Amino acid sequence: MLRKRLPAIMISIAALLAIILIGPADYFVHGYFCDEIDCTQITAEDFAGSINLENNDYIMTFMPEKDHMVGIEIYLINQPDGNTGNLTLTISDKSDNDIDKADVDLANVKAATWYKVYTKAKLKKGEEYTLRFSVTGNCTNIPYLQNVDSDYLPDETTSGNVLLCYAYSDSTFTFQDK
Repeated sequence: MLRKRLPAIMISIAALLAIILIGPADYFVHGYFCDEIDCTQITAEDFAGSINLENNDYIMTFMPEKDHMVGIEIYLINQPDGNTGNLTLTISDKSDNDIDKADVDLANVKAATWYKVYTKAKLKKGEEYTLRFSVTGNCTNIPYLQNVDSDYLPDETTSGNVLLCYAYSDSTFTFQDK
């Protein structure tokens, strides 16, 4: 009797699991979508100096505005080709626990362009996090972070004026598909 019902039970369990993963769990996501700012449209007066990372780390805070945050794009200046060393980005929660760390090989970063940095942390929408920039390794030239007027900052930035943007994944299934 159970042998005859076992396939129906297994199919029902698989269907229920698929419905939960597609619907409320929103498990299926894809991509790396970011609204980069066209830096050629920023006037010279709106560039508010730069931050030299040679002697000190730079610390700022941000709060994801959507689910599925997957990374941050950074904009560095004073970054010549062939530079050495690493730029380390560390994300911490409210309790100062490091929840993700990414090392960017400066040899791969071009000056005055956007560079993608991926995060593995599951950051929650509406929760504040700390982002720390630090230079590690033997840098030939210390990169600078570009400060901008607050009009150019993304809504996620809660403190700091660094030119960067936040990347998110989109749900694979639209609301209508679900």
